[in-house]
Amino acid sequence: MTDSSKFIPTERGYDLWCETYDETINPMLTLVDSFLSKITLQKKKPRIAELGCGTGRNFPFFLKLNPKVLHGFDLSEGMLAQAQKKYAHPKINLYRHNIKETLPLQNKTIDSVIISMALEHLDDISRPLQETARILSDGGELIVIEIHADVLNPSTQAGFWNKTKDKKICMESFPHTKEEVVELANVNGLRLKNCFEISPTDLDIQKNSKLKKYQGRNTLLGLVFEK
Repeated sequence: MTDSSKFIPTERGYDLWCETYDETINPMLTLVDSFLSKITLQKKKPRIAELGCGTGRNFPFFLKLNPKVLHGFDLSEGMLAQAQKKYAHPKINLYRHNIKETLPLQNKTIDSVIISMALEHLDDISRPLQETARILSDGGELIVIEIHADVLNPSTQAGFWNKTKDKKICMESFPHTKEEVVELANVNGLRLKNCFEISPTDLDIQKNSKLKKYQGRNTLLGLVFEK
């Protein structure tokens, strides 16, 4: 666990970061983009929910799959406002919501749930996994993408520089191991299908030179579960 006295609350941090979030050169998000570009979902025209959707920067990947509906949940009002500006799309529904609480969706009404770079902000991840299992249809999928616990530290956790560029503002982060996520998912009836422990490729480093220091190391964790 990080020392909470050195960090600001997650909601406040993302509200401050929201206007420049998509412009920030973030090496971890370069890896997320690479991973999502290779993902295929089982069902055609899936009903999708993203927990911790932020500004909706992942939405283009999901919209390419021609979803029946795309629900985005986030705690930060500022991040959701940015998502609303960028994606006024009839299939997209946005909710200001704490993913540690009951989701406003009926049982078995979602085919694919994505949680990307969000679990790190929760000390206890059992509730969102429980809720995911509840809303997933039989045969539905959960995709979890997180910074690998092996490299999560003050230099990799979510944060941004203030306007004068002399202070980094960070939100509290908690490392969750592959084993912890898999165990909690299994408890809720979600079976691990695939596990990806990802290190940057040469192509990734060409896109973002900050990834070079992670070459040869497990940097991103991608888990795919089935209900």
